[in-house]
Amino acid sequence: MNGEVTQQNITATQHQADAPIYAKLVKERGDVLEDTRRVAARVLHQAEQAVGLSSVHSGSR
Repeated sequence: MNGEVTQQNITATQHQADAPIYAKLVKERGDVLEDTRRVAARVLHQAEQAVGLSSVHSGSR
């Protein structure tokens, strides 16, 4: 997922260009929205793996 261009990334970049104050805050504080998206994607991936593994294990009993 890192470095992947998504519609969300493009939209975030557009917001930065459209709102200089947003770009300034991102420079000062970091991109909280992008960090949140990244964590959410990782958690979703982990949840999908956990569900996939649990169905394999429960089917083999």
